[in-house]
Amino acid sequence: MSHTSWMDPASAPSQVVLVAVVLVSVLSCVTRHQQQLRRWFSCRGLQRTQDVIPPYWQNAGRSLLEAMDRSSPDYFDDIYPVPLQNRSILQGFLNETSSNTEVQFNLVRAVRVEHSGLWSRYQDKAAAVASQRKVVKFQGTGAPSTNCALAHVESDGWEGGFVHALDESICEAYLFHGTDPHSALKIVENGFEVKKSRAGKRFGFGGYFSEDPAVADRYAGEGEGLYRACYALLLCRVLLGRQYRTTKFRDESVTEEAFRQRFDSVLAEPHCHLHREFVIFDGHQVYPEYALVYERLSPDFWMCPSPVRRYWADEEADTAEMGSWSLPAYWFHAREELTGAFHETHPDHQMKAVLEDLMNKTWLSDPTVGLRPGHTGHHEHATARTVGLRVLKVIRVEDSEMWRDYKAAQRRMRSRRGPPSCPPLHVHTVEALPEREHRRLHDEVNEVYLFYGSSPQRVMYLAHHGFPLETGPRPDEVLSPVRGEAEELPAASKLFGEGAYLHEDASEADKLSSDDKGGYYRGYFAMLLCRVTLGNVQMLQSPDPEAHQRVGPDQDGLLPRGFGQRG
Repeated sequence: MSHTSWMDPASAPSQVVLVAVVLVSVLSCVTRHQQQLRRWFSCRGLQRTQDVIPPYWQNAGRSLLEAMDRSSPDYFDDIYPVPLQNRSILQGFLNETSSNTEVQFNLVRAVRVEHSGLWSRYQDKAAAVASQRKVVKFQGTGAPSTNCALAHVESDGWEGGFVHALDESICEAYLFHGTDPHSALKIVENGFEVKKSRAGKRFGFGGYFSEDPAVADRYAGEGEGLYRACYALLLCRVLLGRQYRTTKFRDESVTEEAFRQRFDSVLAEPHCHLHREFVIFDGHQVYPEYALVYERLSPDFWMCPSPVRRYWADEEADTAEMGSWSLPAYWFHAREELTGAFHETHPDHQMKAVLEDLMNKTWLSDPTVGLRPGHTGHHEHATARTVGLRVLKVIRVEDSEMWRDYKAAQRRMRSRRGPPSCPPLHVHTVEALPEREHRRLHDEVNEVYLFYGSSPQRVMYLAHHGFPLETGPRPDEVLSPVRGEAEELPAASKLFGEGAYLHEDASEADKLSSDDKGGYYRGYFAMLLCRVTLGNVQMLQSPDPEAHQRVGPDQDGLLPRGFGQRG
């Protein structure tokens, strides 16, 4: 099966409109020669060894004593995405420990934090607590429910280790902390900071944790960009030590009193209330081992009919948008007149299934390409082969100015061409959609859907600003090379000159996708699904690095046909 890549060398951003931003995680078939990691978990007290890195970490085997200084070659500060085969187990753990029956937490992202500096400080604090106390016991109703619930995670088939042995002789526990995605990133990079202010806190100053993710969720905040409508939980190792127990519902002086009496933490266990909260005084009592980004979904979301059928069943999809500026019927602003300006991004849960179906139908299996060494968080010498994509998050872009320019470009193209339609093109992305959806598009100017692969930060920039273009050689044309694209693509990828490279196959767009090397979206990939007006295209049969300079006056783009390249 041949595939096609489109390069628009002379097209304005008005000829490309962004339909959706897709955050994807790569499904990998991993070839590696290493022994199965030993699974670690215990609800019993264990002797603590100071120079120990959890054996299931990628950095296991290094000397912690040599990894404390940033200048040391043994220092590490890494974030590893949780493999997809483990995600459903982690999702089950959230469901099991949550008391909220009205809202379900749908995991979008899960990463493990390996930070030698934070781990070393946490180990030092644990040793200090152990040296100052005899064996202490959990107060109130006993150990947090998360401690024993985590045992089920590994027994359910978790690949590799998940949690390090807990030392319950100093009341060590795994607990949740609610925050927003950006703050979660700062915490896993810099550690947990305990603010001394008690303003607005039920039990005074300190860091608040819970054994129930539904309680921690009350403190969570909404993210931005690709994480709009997403929230974050940190699953942390917490040293509770000697606990000060209170049964009051609210008392802002409790933590000060407990701190004065040299307790290590506060257990808030109000009478007649279902949940408990744990408050610590020192940020070194916390190691944020897992960061979980999730969506809040109502229970009836899962009871809806097939999202693929329901989305395309829109009765207003029978014909393409009519009028000069009419908006797509499925947009939030579709019922409004296009008089004011707006730029909005809307998370679209229904489209996750739609786009995953579209990607599967346009994924070309090629065993000779798609190698991504070590990108899935496995051993650094492992070789991962991309065999498909799983859609984690979809954001629909609604931008009035971008849409107005796009429709204007279509009008100019029609007026320039005259009555005859452009020669029809058959595009895999359009062919994979239901017939009803075809009627949204203007086939007389070859309007299609195409994928654009890039990094998460870049696709979010494009979603807000459109494709940045320079002035083309012909002022009457609406398409010209994309500024910065030359720096984005490797030389081997620019087989047909300068321009924006879009693809009809998700597998081809994925080859040009990359994760951000650090920060907010590390370990996750993104691409755009764009509505594109191709118009009349020039067919190419072989690579031509100067092709963008040879587009004829009656042509709007280049169409490399039948090549196993990105083109």
